[in-house]
Amino acid sequence: ERPREMVPVLLAVLCWAAAVGAAGIPSGCYVDTASHRQMALEMLASASNLTLAYCGSLCVAQKLPYAGVEAGHACYCGSSLQSPDAHAPEEECNSPCTGEPGFCGGYFRIFVFPSGTPPANPRLADARNIFNGTAMLAAGYLDQPYCQIVHKPARWACIITYDDAHEGGAGEHMVSVWSSDQGRSWSPPLVLEPGQSVANSYGVLAYAPSLGRLYAMYNMNLNNVTKLPDGKGLTRSDELGHFVMRYSDDGASSWSAQRYEVPYPLTAIDRDNSWNGKVKIMWSVDQVKVTRNGSVYYAFTKIGVYPQNPPEEIFFLVSDNMLSEADASKVVWRLLPDGDHGLPPPGGNPNVFEEGHIVQTDTGFYAIGRTTQGYLGASSSSAVPSGWTPPAFALYWNSTTSPVNVSESHQALKNPRGPITMKQFSNSMFLLLFYNNARKDFTSRNPYWLSSGIAVGNTVLWSQPEVVIYNNFDHTDRPGYPDFIQSEVDGAIYITETQKTVSRIHKIDAELLSGLWTQHKTSTLTTSHLVLNISAADQGKTLPAPALPSFFQLVQPAQGVTLDFVVSDHSAARAHDVIWSTLQGKSGVCIAVAADGGVQLTVSDSQGYNATLATDADCTARLRRPGKHHFAFVLDAYASLATLLVDGHMCD
Repeated sequence: ERPREMVPVLLAVLCWAAAVGAAGIPSGCYVDTASHRQMALEMLASASNLTLAYCGSLCVAQKLPYAGVEAGHACYCGSSLQSPDAHAPEEECNSPCTGEPGFCGGYFRIFVFPSGTPPANPRLADARNIFNGTAMLAAGYLDQPYCQIVHKPARWACIITYDDAHEGGAGEHMVSVWSSDQGRSWSPPLVLEPGQSVANSYGVLAYAPSLGRLYAMYNMNLNNVTKLPDGKGLTRSDELGHFVMRYSDDGASSWSAQRYEVPYPLTAIDRDNSWNGKVKIMWSVDQVKVTRNGSVYYAFTKIGVYPQNPPEEIFFLVSDNMLSEADASKVVWRLLPDGDHGLPPPGGNPNVFEEGHIVQTDTGFYAIGRTTQGYLGASSSSAVPSGWTPPAFALYWNSTTSPVNVSESHQALKNPRGPITMKQFSNSMFLLLFYNNARKDFTSRNPYWLSSGIAVGNTVLWSQPEVVIYNNFDHTDRPGYPDFIQSEVDGAIYITETQKTVSRIHKIDAELLSGLWTQHKTSTLTTSHLVLNISAADQGKTLPAPALPSFFQLVQPAQGVTLDFVVSDHSAARAHDVIWSTLQGKSGVCIAVAADGGVQLTVSDSQGYNATLATDADCTARLRRPGKHHFAFVLDAYASLATLLVDGHMCD
């Protein structure tokens, strides 16, 4: 069985209390239209920092008694409403505010309140909601908020790629920020390359505790390359040139005046690239790790065809003396693996294998990266210099056995051409952020999923994933290029990420983490938050069904429902047999046997909307095998996601 479902609680809906203003207009949610606006004065059409209090203050300044927020980013003021009887259900005012955790109206739904006394905004109760993260920085373009914990002074120091305009813009450059209060507040950004006009971007950090020194390594177009060999102009110049580094001895409050190159030799892919080796094309999205013998290492990608086209290969930069050498000019770097080639894509070129990450296991090293094949590529070796296995796909451990078999692999991890992150933690286990869908392009980066990993020899096998970050207001949002921070104060684990305009930090829910860490040890059904338990003795009976939670107004923790079933002899079931139903008229839930012998969920609401989810061919085949089986439907209201699991395996 799956050891921990999402286990949302069935909770009553919490509504905002209505208040009546001096002119008799009740606070609340109203229908708005483009042709007949409820409030006459538009103060903000598309604010990036909208809060109820901010909108209210603008209306007070206009000496207007009422304020209204709409669509998460718009603010209106007035003394009356155009259609005061056009009330809308409170759950339809569900657009997240751009400036605070909470709601600011909805799609053509305006939340109206007295301008001088804005109500407390109900916090977005789910820690996984992207808007619940604490903002680190906002700009036209941000990427790779990567961090290290430093001790002199005690703080979290981070570097971020920054541009006022867009990705690949002419002004792209590195900045640093820091926090001395566990990520609750952040310093203003500090430029690492002041006065430089050439692109410098995509940095990684290393910390030398004995020196109290923080190193930043990043791309820099030192030679200001602006054209291809044929004279055509470049669309971007942030993934070519040189790797360079600066250091800070004061926790990113300042950076060394001198810049140092991080050299590496040309290999076949460089010599055959778009400039025939005269210009290097490369970038890194890995985080720096430290081996047990004190060497620092990280992965990067060499590109064959500008700007980011195959052939591509993953290499590793290693320094054996960075953590102990006080003279930065004497830090020595090695390029691995040995020889003229790095790790190629699974199946070879012209597939893509890029944005590699590497970790040390008990007996060797394990590398993982994104591909254009819909799955994560992976390789392992007993030593970084040589002996790497031919890259294949990263694999889940076998969740179909009870207890789970973590030494046996089962099925590949899906991922589009989107960024991932992998790190090891104080309990010796690993965490992996990825997208869990098999698109082969740059799209589909919402939600983010989290798996725990266990080293098995030189490789790492992964747990079934859970959603950890999502934006259910904008499904095209792209949270990505994340890092992990594990607090030295309480052991809590945080994620830093950016969807390219706002960098945020998120604390991972402790219960979610615990479920992932122990997934391989547990083989019993959870009873946490149990609201209904039906035994075999109840078969054929009609029982009172619990009320389903709201899937619109999301103000309580873990809103949704999980339906767990343990069945025997399902192979004898007939098509359309009803297993469980709460249907009353049009509204309710029905679980029945599908035509192919799998199981199918249908959910309907009182407005006539419905959703259907059924087992795929693989999960259906599992259920048709003789014996006892477990399956579960998880309806996650916050993430707007329905998932289905059979015998501990998440169905496609």
